Formats: sequence, C-alpha cells, structure tokens
Amino acid sequence: MNSQWIRRFQNNSRIQTRLFCFHHAGGSASFFKTWHKGLPDSVEVCAIQLPGRWERVREPCFRRLDPLIDAMFDPMKNFMDRPFVLFGHSLGALIAYEFAKKLLACGHSPTRLVCSARRAPHVAAALPFTHQLSDKELLERLRTRSSSWAAGWRRTAARPEAHSSAPSTEWRSTAKGWRRRLSCRPAWRNISMRPG
Repeated sequence: MNSQWIRRFQNNSRIQTRLFCFHHAGGSASFFKTWHKGLPDSVEVCAIQLPGRWERVREPCFRRLDPLIDAMFDPMKNFMDRPFVLFGHSLGALIAYEFAKKLLACGHSPTRLVCSARRAPHVAAALPFTHQLSDKELLERLRTRSSSWAAGWRRTAARPEAHSSAPSTEWRSTAKGWRRRLSCRPAWRNISMRPG
C-alpha cells in the first residue's frame, strides 16, 4: 500500500495495530520519524503528511477542515485493514478528532482517539478565535504569544504602520494572511467513542 498522505518509517511484517499520527500546525510527518523505536513491533506508526509540507510543498494547503477530512478519507481507508488508533498533537488533535467523527459516520471505528496540546471538546474556549479578532485585538494577541512560531507575528505587530489609524496595504495583507492561517479552528463538537 502506498499513499501520499502517509509516511511509514519502518519495515514491519508483524503489524497488529496502526497508529495514525497527525502533526501540529508548523510540523510535518517527520515529527514522528523515530516514534516506532519506542513502541512494540506490533505497532506501525503511520504519520500523516498534509499538503504544503515537505515533498508536498507545491500542493496548496487546506484552509478549512471539512475539505481536508474528505480529501484524506479515501486514501487512508486502505490502511484500515486492522485495528488502528488516531493520535493528534495541537492542530493535529483537531484534525484527528474531526477525522474520527467522519470515520464513525461511515462505519469505521478507531480503537482509540488520543489528543494532546488541545482542550477537551466539552470545555469552552477561554478566548475568542484569533482570526475573528479586530486588528487592534489581533496585535495585542500577537504581542503576548511566547511560542517560537509567533516570532514573525511579533515582528509584524512591531511595525509602526500596524498602529496607525490607516494601516498600510502591506499590513492589511499580512493581517489577512494570519487570519486565513488561523481560520481552520472551529469549535469542537462532542462525539461518542466506543469504550474499550
């Protein structure tokens, strides 16, 4: 089996379970490259490679979750010939969660859904989604981010034109780009997973 969506980093003929791993927003499938070394031989790590990453860099990124989930569904069905677990980290947790919902609706059932670096579906968001903030609120949010991926945002927010009453076309374009990148974050909705 081969798919542009899945990267497998080990040869293993004793596979009993597949672990599908969905990376964070700034990552790629290579984030999970060594995970198989810490797992039993019976588990195959299948890292999801999203469009716009590494060898798929020339493909357009998805800006909405529903089309992304639909696009990956058919290619990944071929890998569901044995029990499987979905794992997602940060944005990958949201993708794994939405993918699990699609699977359940189509009669496929993951053994587990494991999410990290993301709040639980039943917990309300403490802050409004970043892409919905006004320019002023967006600037303030960017100033308070501490992660390394926000460094570019802070540089943009530090420009004098970002604070003027009539921001430049470049600033408006930059702010629009950040909002577009952040718009793939709908509210979680509860799903029922079989215990086991």
